[in-house]
Amino acid sequence: MTRFSALDMQIKITQDVLDQLRFEAVPIGLDARGKLVTEPNHRAADYLVRDSELKGFGVRVSKNAISFFVQRKMGGSTSVKRALGIYRKELHTVTEARKRAGIWLGLMRSGVDPLLEITEQKERTDAAKARQKRTFGLVFDAYMEERKSQVAPKTYKDWVQVQRWMLDTELWRTPFDKVTPEIVARSLAYWYAPNPEFDREDPVKAQLSPYLRDISSGNKIYRTLCAAYNHAALSDVNGLLDKRATPFSIYRRRNPLPQARARTTVLPTTKTSGEKWLKALGTLHADPALTVNVAADYLLCVLLWGGRRTETQKLTWDCVDFEEKSVTFRGTLTKNKVEHVFPLTPFIAELLRQRREKNLLPRGSVVATAREPEHWVFPSRQRGKHIVDVRSLLDRCNAASGLRVGLHDLRRTFGTELARDTAGDVAMVKVAMNHAQARDDVTLRHYIQEKVELLRPLYEARERRLMRLAGLMEEPEVPEPAPPGPIASIGPEQIQNILKDPALREQLLRALLTPQS
Repeated sequence: MTRFSALDMQIKITQDVLDQLRFEAVPIGLDARGKLVTEPNHRAADYLVRDSELKGFGVRVSKNAISFFVQRKMGGSTSVKRALGIYRKELHTVTEARKRAGIWLGLMRSGVDPLLEITEQKERTDAAKARQKRTFGLVFDAYMEERKSQVAPKTYKDWVQVQRWMLDTELWRTPFDKVTPEIVARSLAYWYAPNPEFDREDPVKAQLSPYLRDISSGNKIYRTLCAAYNHAALSDVNGLLDKRATPFSIYRRRNPLPQARARTTVLPTTKTSGEKWLKALGTLHADPALTVNVAADYLLCVLLWGGRRTETQKLTWDCVDFEEKSVTFRGTLTKNKVEHVFPLTPFIAELLRQRREKNLLPRGSVVATAREPEHWVFPSRQRGKHIVDVRSLLDRCNAASGLRVGLHDLRRTFGTELARDTAGDVAMVKVAMNHAQARDDVTLRHYIQEKVELLRPLYEARERRLMRLAGLMEEPEVPEPAPPGPIASIGPEQIQNILKDPALREQLLRALLTPQS
């Protein structure tokens, strides 16, 4: 019998030898037929068997398992032992274990810890799988969630719309780090498809859009997606992103975004169609249904104030000052985040007083009381919420006049008529519309200080003209024109009133031109 050394139990580890190993019996040698000779494991301790052919390879026999290992020095004086795997669980044959042992021993010979290499490889594999699962759609969802509290509700609503439009595109399914300019181009192609009817040389077809879809929406989609991509990419590279080299930037250089034709629609208040529109709105203002007259009052205020949708929708009673005759749009609602104060004119002041009383009327399942008045100036049908959608009333006014006027067109009308009434005073128009102002514009800063009183005559004159057209104010009685002597004695205040009021001027001129009997 060939006996093993007590300190170095070495034998060629084969499948047959492996199947003979038992924890209860320690091998002490080989018999003439090559079979293991054993003796009881009196110490009940784990023991090792090393391979006689592949130095550093062996097995550890313990009570519950047999496992393979490798052991050798890695540049230091102490050898390092690493477990290869458990027999019949992670490694099923000696051949498989010997192959892995050769690889690991080679790594250890080069000073590389195989366990560390495995860990890093697993991390790389997991990262690759995560990147594969991290589609642009998921990145956009995360962008929306992270920025939701930092943007205006309207902006977030636009993002939801973009998300819905792009849900079935190739871009949405593509892993984030695999996005290319070509994928961006294919995913946006729907919005920028050429219009086959457009003909630049044809005077009629040249009025059509060169694109089949709404390019304003396409441009909005591009800008939103580009912002989401840059936000995520900057996080990935710790703020070192070259924005000129992103797929979206490259796409835009290759495909300049087409410019949408700016909408120029205004309410033509000097034409018959515009007067019909105003009279229809005046009729709706008198409608006894609360949901109708509150929407009509809202539209009247947008028309006379030139306010933006949200600024006027979310107006609360603490922003209306009947004593100082002013209204305030809070900076939290305005586009430029600057508080906007403007005149409260006589007709609108009376309209709002009546509005406050009407808001106390029964509506829905809850009735407001005098102690708890409605918080919003223009409340919704559901008590406690502000008005949102007035398209049905706009449709009724448009149907009565044959026009297609939208809500923002009323703001554009305000600016257009104000520019006309001030003979093109751009500074005054910017102040009235609360447009962003240059920090070094001294003139505008001067206007802001007294802007309510500067704007009041303009607001009041325009209110009188439009409300008469709407049938909500009566034409003033103009006295018979006096001979030249008495006319010359009219006071400055009366002259100013005549100059500001087109109706008074027209009646006075007619009277002066009428032959005397």
